[in-house]
Formats: sequence, C-alpha cells, structure tokens
Amino acid sequence: NCHLEFVSPRGDGPLARHLEAHGESPYLLSLRVTNVERSAAYMAARGIALGDQRVSRDGAHLALQEEQTDGVKLELVLPG
Repeated sequence: NCHLEFVSPRGDGPLARHLEAHGESPYLLSLRVTNVERSAAYMAARGIALGDQRVSRDGAHLALQEEQTDGVKLELVLPG
C-alpha cells in the first residue's frame, strides 16, 4: 500500500524553509517496518546515523539523519 500527500507551504515554516533550501522535492518519507529496533540495528551496522526516536498514538517513529538523505526527512514507522 502507498499513501501520497502533496502539500504546499502557507507562509513561513518548516515546509517553506525546506522548499527554499532544496527546491521542489520530497519533504518526508515514512517507511513501515515490523520491528523498529531490528531496523535501527540494520541501519547502524551499515553506518547510517539515526536521529530521534519517538512513540506517539500512531506508533513508534525512528528518524534518519537528514544529512544522509539529501535533506529529505526519512523515518521508519512501526504502526501502533
């Protein structure tokens, strides 16, 4: 399954700053995983720096460092 959401900035904010810095490009990619810890270990073993991990009502989210993803926010998500 795939869900795409197209957005545009309204005024100044994170989305507008991303557009200014990177031009028209993906802003956020969320990839569903079955095990956040195992996925994090897989990425770390390959030298991919991990960012913030948080848990919300939507599930567990693990962000990758944007410096390694050409400025695109990339997160691994385990739905809750």
